Parts: sequence; structure tokens; C-alpha cells
Amino acid sequence: MIKTHTPRLWLLGLLTWLLTSLPALAQTGGGTITGRVVDAKGEPIIGATILVPGTTKGAATDVEGNFSIRDVPAGTYKVAVSSIGMNNFTQDVTVTEGGTASLNATMKENTTLLAEAVVVGYGTQSRRELTGSVAQVKSSAFENTSVPSFDAALQ
Repeated sequence: MIKTHTPRLWLLGLLTWLLTSLPALAQTGGGTITGRVVDAKGEPIIGATILVPGTTKGAATDVEGNFSIRDVPAGTYKVAVSSIGMNNFTQDVTVTEGGTASLNATMKENTTLLAEAVVVGYGTQSRRELTGSVAQVKSSAFENTSVPSFDAALQ
């Protein structure tokens, strides 16, 4: 005779449903922040970071400079946009429950951040502050070579 474990299976099914449903029920929704990040010439900035302070919400721009941050709690935030080689950008954004707020940022280059840096085994230094020997290897040195690894190619 085959014994069925219906109460146990029912309890296991209920427990599984609760564990998968509760996180979705706990979210309050909030609003969405969408926008685009461009440079002074109007070109999109790829990979710019957009952060909503006081929350764990953030995003990075795509290849067109667009971003979208969903489920931002309602309120007013000083949203921060940053990208390598650019001045940081901040703007107040008001998010409403179920609404969409827009943030379009035009970032300016920060030429003082674009100084050449040298990565050393214990940190990063600028080339003019380095006392040791520095060599620059271009990618053309590795073209049409057959080596088993990157470090073998450097040798």
C-alpha cells in the first residue's frame, strides 16, 4: 500500500508560497526616476553612476546615456551623478508615489582629473611623482603574437 504525505506536501507548498510572496508584498512601490546623462557636446555618457542618497537605489547609464531607477520611496532627494573625468552633478528631484520624475544631466569635463596615473603594486601615483622606471606598452605590441598568457606577452 502506498502512503501519501498530503499534509506535509500541503505545508511545504504553503511555506514555499509565503517565502516567495512576502518580499513582493513588503515593497511599497514608490516612484521612478528616469533621465539621460550627456556631456557638454550632447554626447551620451556611458556608465555614469546615478545614486539616490538615503536609499539603496541607484543605476548606471546605458550606451545611449539613459537610466531608470524604480521603486524609489516618495520624497525629495538630492540625486548625485558621477562619471570618471567629469565634474560631479547634483540636482533635487521630487518623487511621488506611483509617479515618474525626470532628471537630465549635462556634465562638464574635469581636466584636472585626467592626469596620467601609474598603477604600482602598492597604490596609484602620478607619473611625475614616481621615482622608479616606467614603461608604456601599447596594444599593437601584442597583435599577431601567439603566447599562452598575458604575462608571457609582456615578457
